[in-house]
Order: sequence, then structure tokens, then C-alpha cells
Amino acid sequence: MPQVRAQAGQTLEGIRDLAALTRALAVVLTARIRLPGPAALTAVCAAICAAAGPEEVFAELADSSDPLLRRWAFAHARDNGLLETADLIGLLERDGDPRLVTMAGRWLRQDEPTAQLVALLRSRRSGARLLAVERLPDPLLSEQDLRAALVDRSGPVAGRRSTAPDAAASTPPRPTGKCSA
Repeated sequence: MPQVRAQAGQTLEGIRDLAALTRALAVVLTARIRLPGPAALTAVCAAICAAAGPEEVFAELADSSDPLLRRWAFAHARDNGLLETADLIGLLERDGDPRLVTMAGRWLRQDEPTAQLVALLRSRRSGARLLAVERLPDPLLSEQDLRAALVDRSGPVAGRRSTAPDAAASTPPRPTGKCSA
């Protein structure tokens, strides 16, 4: 109903309490399939950006027990330049949320490869090892690293190089981009 959406949008504009906006974001993310397009998510994201800076938003949501909120928080932090390569490697290596791990891998593939990716060659996760083999330039790979990659028996690393570990994952909802300062 257009009247309800308009009233909700006006109400959101007046809210500056990050906790209340976080609850609204959780509802929008959960119900995004039933909501009319990205308008509701855009409105909530705009209200969140008006209420708090990206650092505060990330601090509030990064450890959320709600996986949708956590994924959104990391995507928002990424869009606002808060995540470094080391942060993404940490997510890829240690996080228990497979979709967030996939997101971190996707972001690392988009970034310029750095020597920090060498650590992924010895990861326990085959997708991380594959990412390192794919993205590291030859000068950063030692002969020992190349040999290890060649004898890696995991499916993605041994047989591939055609199927990225994130190929089957669905795309999470996107924040609306950077918050205006």
C-alpha cells in the first residue's frame, strides 16, 4: 500500500536511534522478498547513514547473532572502505558463516593481489588456497608454494581452476553504497 510505505519512509527519516534502525533493517532484510523492490532497503539504509557513521554501524552490527545483519554490516563496511585485506583474509579463514566467507573471497578477488594472500596457500580451506593460487602474481609464489598447489588434492584446487568456490552462493542484499559524510 503506497500510503503505508510513504508513512513508513517519513517515520524512518525522523529516527536517529541506531538500535531502532537496526531492528528495522532486520525486518527489511528478512522480508525483502515480499517488500516492493529495493525501496524499503534503500530507505532504511539512508536512515542508518543519517543516524551514525559507518564505523559506528559496523561496530554495532559486526557481531550480531543475526546472519543477515552481519552480512549487511560487512558489506556496508566494505562499501565504506573500512575493511582491509587482512580483515578479509581473517573472515575467509575463520568465520563460520559460509555466505560471509564467500563474500570475503569475492571481495579479495576484486582487490589488487597483495603479498598477504601468500598466507592463504597454507589455509585449511580449499577455497582460500584456490583464491591464492588464482590471484597471486608469479613473483610472489615460491617454488615450494607452486609445488604444494600442484599436489593439492582438494577438488577446487586440484581439478579446477574453472569453478570458483563462490559460484553457487547467492548474492546477499547490498547496502546502498557509501554513507555521505
